[in-house]
Amino acid sequence: MAAFLIRERIGAVVDATHPFAARMSANAFLACRATHTPLVVFTRPPWIRKAADRWTEVATIEEAVDALGQKPKAVFLTQGRLQLAAFARAPQHRYIVRAIDPPTEIDALPDHKLILARGPFSLADEATLLRNEGVEALVTKNSGGRATYAKIEAARALGIEVVILRRPHAVAEARPVAVLRLEPPHRLIEAVLPRRLRELRQQLEGYGHAFRTRSDTEVLLRAWLHWGPDCLPRLNGMFAFAVWDDTRQELFLARDRLGIKPLYYAAARGGVLFGSEPKALLAHPRARAELDAEGIAELFAPPGTRTPGHGYDSTSESSRISLSRGCRPMVGSSST
Repeated sequence: MAAFLIRERIGAVVDATHPFAARMSANAFLACRATHTPLVVFTRPPWIRKAADRWTEVATIEEAVDALGQKPKAVFLTQGRLQLAAFARAPQHRYIVRAIDPPTEIDALPDHKLILARGPFSLADEATLLRNEGVEALVTKNSGGRATYAKIEAARALGIEVVILRRPHAVAEARPVAVLRLEPPHRLIEAVLPRRLRELRQQLEGYGHAFRTRSDTEVLLRAWLHWGPDCLPRLNGMFAFAVWDDTRQELFLARDRLGIKPLYYAAARGGVLFGSEPKALLAHPRARAELDAEGIAELFAPPGTRTPGHGYDSTSESSRISLSRGCRPMVGSSST
């Protein structure tokens, strides 16, 4: 895919695949990252469990089969035309399968009924189908969106058990990848984050953000995309991060109000250097290690706001700095 993007001189990629098309989305992300191509992702928010729902959440089709139990029951399968054969190892159930086209694996089910239909379906129609077929369990993917949500509502109203497959990202919680999809023009460059952002995550979900990881880094990125610099007062604990805005050609640096996580910056020929400690800046070939009297004096005046070197400042007095190409830094506080 990367070769295609280069060969065809693609200017941007839009990922609007199904939430369960994880491999396609991952390939798009890797190709765009390798070629520095902007990537925009459109995704439906997942369905959220409500108080009256009888959900059993599973990670795989195999777990879905096991979740149905040993007691024979009428099972409504709507998870798609693939992987139907997995249910053949539970032949005690009667399966009602709904698909747009005849599935190739349908004959693997010894007792089944095939319904060919294309959504969206109304709540009344779904409730009628569930009652007429005597459905006792529904198997589906958490695809999200309104088009197929009526079956979830109908199952809730009738007290029917729902075995629901979690989205692929929730299966791999332990992945070291922080955020797989970044919405340009913003790039999260570096972040050291507070540990507890659960309330902020829930607030963003209320605004319609669909999280794809359990990482605090994604919470920070989406808070920035939603509020911009105004996200800072909503962050509690220690943190430091940098965001580059391609459209405005602006670098935004921020750290917690007490400066527990240090953040240093310095002007350099052709740009600016920044890092969590002075030696990170001095490691750059354009950095100059020069002492000055004012910087040395400030070592003895708590809290220190500068390094003993010339031209190397920290954000200890204020918690945010904006740097644009060809402009002087704009320093501000998160409380303003």
